[in-house]
Amino acid sequence: MNNLFVVSRLFWGLVAVNFVIVLLGAALYPEPFSLLMDPMSWLGKWVTASGRANTGLFLVTAATLVGDAVAWRYVVALADFPWMQRREMRLFGAMVSLGFVIMAFPCDIFVATHSFGAGIMVGGLWAFTAMNLYHLYRYGIMGATLHRWLHIVLHAAALFCGVNFVLDTPLKGFSQRPLILAILADNFIFFRLLKNQQSGIFA
Repeated sequence: MNNLFVVSRLFWGLVAVNFVIVLLGAALYPEPFSLLMDPMSWLGKWVTASGRANTGLFLVTAATLVGDAVAWRYVVALADFPWMQRREMRLFGAMVSLGFVIMAFPCDIFVATHSFGAGIMVGGLWAFTAMNLYHLYRYGIMGATLHRWLHIVLHAAALFCGVNFVLDTPLKGFSQRPLILAILADNFIFFRLLKNQQSGIFA
């Protein structure tokens, strides 16, 4: 795990950049935008619901998503954890990168295309995170109780998000937030446990 520090910094740097872009996007969106309730894909619309142009913010959002795809490829390529050579891990990693690129198409014009990209990106990231947790448990780095609860929270958040998007409920924008928080929390614990393992704290 010689690249753990680099991979961790790259991952959290990616998170930080996207967080800043979302905050700026919400402030610059031509209409009122709720950071709690509105789908974040709306920041990448070509035209808002009221017909106002959103060209500049669309270009920033699209460029950010393409940049995310490139950065994520580096995260996967540099991660030298033993299980990262498995075929399914490479597949999930590729799904995330491809999803980011497809999501760059504006959601108000290429509705099905954007939704497909979002689906494989979120699905890939969910599966990638779940498998990382499993392998930490399998290698004896994570205890059974913590492993069980992290999976319960992750999958419950994914189900809540998926159901609200499929049914197109008023909570579909909000439902993104618990899933994002679950994925970030799981990855924080993942990197922390790997760092402790590398320091010899865990057997």
